Amino acid sequence: MTPAPVGLLALTRPGFEVECATELEALAAAVAARATARVEPHSGRVMLEAADARSAERLAARAGVDETVFARQLVVVRTVVRDLPRGARVEALVDAAAAHGPFAGPVLVEHADDDSGRRLAGLANALVAPLTGALGRAGLLVEDPARHRLHVVVLDTATCVVATSAPGRASPWPGGVPRLRLPGRAPSRSARKLEEALACLLPPAVVERELGPGTVAVDLGAAPGGWSWVLASRGARVIAVDRGPLKGAAAEAPSIEHRRVDAFTFRPEARVDWLVCDVVDKPARVTELLAGWLREGRLRAMVFNLKLPMRQRHAAVEACRARLEAATAAGAVEGTLRLKQLFHDREEVTGAWWSAERGRARRATPRPVRRRRRS
Repeated sequence: MTPAPVGLLALTRPGFEVECATELEALAAAVAARATARVEPHSGRVMLEAADARSAERLAARAGVDETVFARQLVVVRTVVRDLPRGARVEALVDAAAAHGPFAGPVLVEHADDDSGRRLAGLANALVAPLTGALGRAGLLVEDPARHRLHVVVLDTATCVVATSAPGRASPWPGGVPRLRLPGRAPSRSARKLEEALACLLPPAVVERELGPGTVAVDLGAAPGGWSWVLASRGARVIAVDRGPLKGAAAEAPSIEHRRVDAFTFRPEARVDWLVCDVVDKPARVTELLAGWLREGRLRAMVFNLKLPMRQRHAAVEACRARLEAATAAGAVEGTLRLKQLFHDREEVTGAWWSAERGRARRATPRPVRRRRRS
């Protein structure tokens, strides 16, 4: 019989351990599991320890990184291997994993994103190839996507967590951090945030269906133009709304029209395919702005950013979620909402919403963009 799990391990942004722990404890309560969250401030990780085997199994069945906001990675802890011998770490890890396999590959070797965790990156990377080879020789890696995946989380040079995830229930990237590369012409670092949102928050089919040539998008709070540039580079025609100037490639792109008006009062002439919003304001005010667009049925999909307060951050996120879900219910179409603190976020959370409808808002070619003189 396979040994029961012992709990869950989440990797999060350092400084957000309390918010992550609150989510995990709520998950445990939802499945009537007895568990305690262990928080080490600024460690970038949270352990949810089950009080008994039944609670552990319930947590394992419910664990899913996409159901959380503050966990980048969420795995089911099988065992903690301590006192790893320096010259035989791989053998010890294979022995610890054997009782829980075989696994679908590839194995993920991960670490937290705090200072001490980043110093372990070299060790984690060095373990991948020999561990993969040893698991394969032991018959513990198989080509079966229905199998659980093996995760090894390096806590220090002598301690690793051996964990698993059900298919599609954990991030496919080590540590939950996607590796994105943008061309050097991106107008700002924030372009990476939108690219990560498109890769991590929305189903690929939705992005492929709703974003491309012929798409019409509005970018609220556009300056200096990073998000507008990402949308334009994917073929969209963009109305960039901001009183501030666009810069670099965004200012030069023929498919981006800059309107120097207030993002809170702007409305397009017709329904659009995409709304993106990176307005710097209180999350409640930005949420009300987005809720208005949802109630009016003015869009098919959106990506937005919420700047979080210094305190009660989890409560602020849940209040915004409730407001947007209410607006969705009041709108003309059904939609799905997801909220996540992405790797490229700081003191903020990114959200995505998409309609259940198929097709685009405008099938005709949009009117030509009028280039405006820059002041």
